[in-house]
Amino acid sequence: AQPFVGQAVAMLEKQGKLTLDDALRKFIPEIPDFGAPVKLRHLLYHSSGLRDWLSVLQLAGRDREEITLDKVLKVVRAQKQLIFPPGDRFQYSNTNYDLLAEAIKRATGKPFSDWAWEGIFRPLKMTRTRYRDNSRAIFDDEALSYNFTRQEYLRGVDNLSLIGSHSLFTSIADLAKWLKDIEAGPAEGQDVYAKMFTAGSLNNGQASAYGYGLNVGSRAQKRAVSRTGTWAGSGANLVYFPDQKFGFAVLANWDYTPVDGFAEGIIDIYLPAPAPPP
Repeated sequence: AQPFVGQAVAMLEKQGKLTLDDALRKFIPEIPDFGAPVKLRHLLYHSSGLRDWLSVLQLAGRDREEITLDKVLKVVRAQKQLIFPPGDRFQYSNTNYDLLAEAIKRATGKPFSDWAWEGIFRPLKMTRTRYRDNSRAIFDDEALSYNFTRQEYLRGVDNLSLIGSHSLFTSIADLAKWLKDIEAGPAEGQDVYAKMFTAGSLNNGQASAYGYGLNVGSRAQKRAVSRTGTWAGSGANLVYFPDQKFGFAVLANWDYTPVDGFAEGIIDIYLPAPAPPP
């Protein structure tokens, strides 16, 4: 889900609809004033100091309830102070990308799910890709997810009525269209992808290891960007090597599926690391 939020930010920057130095409160004024301003760049690079709503709700025993933006905002408003000054360090928080999606909604006047469809998915003919902002909504040909308890299989329970950090429904074929656009899409879109593949900077000048919705680093001794995630029995791993123009995605609907292991196996086959010297 997060790479497409990052792409939306890069596209809207280019259109002049927002900048990374915009304060979050410019779009969502109900966010508390924590003293130091939390900017869009801090959300984008996971350096905001905002608590992860998932961890908070798990501690409160409320993570099985329906999770909405209102609940995320309540978590944020209950936070007395930031964990650290914005931009000081990288610390992953689902809260960041859910607030980014909401900021995009308020900047454009469209729900983020609609904007992503009109601005990204439909132009690429990704007709089987949607964000779901209502946990009870049903998609055609949706693959159910499953959890295994070591005794039986149970349906995965998706209680998210929230988009940004999660809730993207897609297919391998549609992700292949997106990867193909990275490799051979129109020239005017390549600067957006280049920006997505560049790690952000922290206050001390060091790289944050996170770009526009993507982990930025190296795999098999080659520059690579990736994003992996799991929820309610589903798993996904998306990997792209910009210099080799090679990418792939692994999707699964069983929580025991080692999506990261499959990804490493694919890399070992197609882009093996150089053999060590004798």
